[in-house]
Amino acid sequence: MIALLDIGGTKLAAAATLPGGELGPVVRVPTPPTDALHALADLVRDVTDDRRPDAIGISAPGPFDRQHGALLNPPGMPRAWHYLDLTAGLTGKFGCPVVVENDANCAGLAEARLGAG
Repeated sequence: MIALLDIGGTKLAAAATLPGGELGPVVRVPTPPTDALHALADLVRDVTDDRRPDAIGISAPGPFDRQHGALLNPPGMPRAWHYLDLTAGLTGKFGCPVVVENDANCAGLAEARLGAG
């Protein structure tokens, strides 16, 4: 099971892959101004029914440090999200690989694979 997270300035969204590769229910919550890693970890636990995911994929606003999976100074995001090391923080909590990609790149990939709309 892979947990998928989308980070935005006003909301966080998450879902997990189901057996067979389909996407489970999407959970949305407001982006908290503090406790960023705690909020993301709670979302992972919610969408995986407290099971350890095999991996976590994150769509995040830029700019970020690709090598470390760390948000740098994302526009429109609360201060707690600036210079946040997503990869180390979530790998430490779940013991699985964490991949962070720019949200615009994620949208382009989804459109290429699934079509517009």
